[in-house]
Amino acid sequence: MKIILLSILFSSFFTMAFGASTNEGTVSTNSEDSGGMINKALQKSLDEKINFILEHKPAPAMPDFKARKLNITVSIQPLAYFIEGIAGDTASYDVLVPKNKNAETFEPNFSTMESLQNADLFIGVDMPFEKVWLPRVIHNNNIKTLILDTPIGLKDMPHIWLSAKNAKRIAYVIYRQLSELEPSNEPYFKYRLALVLGRLDIVDKKMAKVLSTMPKKSFVTYHSSFNNIADDYGLNEISLQTHGKSYGISKIMKISKEAKALGIKRVLAELEDANTDIKALAKDIGAKVVTIDPLSSDYENNLLHIATEISKSYQP
Repeated sequence: MKIILLSILFSSFFTMAFGASTNEGTVSTNSEDSGGMINKALQKSLDEKINFILEHKPAPAMPDFKARKLNITVSIQPLAYFIEGIAGDTASYDVLVPKNKNAETFEPNFSTMESLQNADLFIGVDMPFEKVWLPRVIHNNNIKTLILDTPIGLKDMPHIWLSAKNAKRIAYVIYRQLSELEPSNEPYFKYRLALVLGRLDIVDKKMAKVLSTMPKKSFVTYHSSFNNIADDYGLNEISLQTHGKSYGISKIMKISKEAKALGIKRVLAELEDANTDIKALAKDIGAKVVTIDPLSSDYENNLLHIATEISKSYQP
């Protein structure tokens, strides 16, 4: 009886916080680095709901769930973290982009398309391949689709998963979508969401602590992948390539001059981005190239690893 009452109490907290949809107006601003749009009003609404969950812990017993499994397909490996964490035993999932593949240049094959045709839900992050061929496959097979950039208030902004604050918003949006697909399992999803948000909040606080130790707030990357982290913690990302835009020798020289003045000793590159330009830049400023895997399946630890490597930008 005690467990039942606690479960009801926990459920009522969610009902009070999320029972009505928000009519709050939105204010969008251009993001110079990405060309996307930031919906600050939506983010504020999501963060209020997330903070409510973090303040009200779930009942000690996990609610029961119905056995019918959802089939979910996600575009990249980090999104599997959210399905495992929130859906648990109520879903099976496939990842479209294999490990060690560049998601931005990925081209699906027949088996990839075949696996997607059986999905109840597709979750993506607005990668190029998602725009080119997915719409027809999804439309022909009546697949529910959740592209995460707009629902978390970051329309057309890539690499949104590389941020603990965004991750909490992503978790909440996925919880809401799963509950819509399988309403009978909503208490189960709520319970697991609270646990995921608790872990991500710890990661967020650890990242903030690590990055606060930086003697200066700028860091250098080859590809502009970590601008959300920079925004979250008041840093300045200096990138050679900005989301596919071309650059010339003048930009390399400009960044080299700036990095020397700052005393940068390490520059970051994604695994597939460690090309001759970033190596030449690093050599010119007397720094070394540190490679990062933004698609690591070890999601929480990878966020902390990225923050740690950024914080070492001024260390030899």
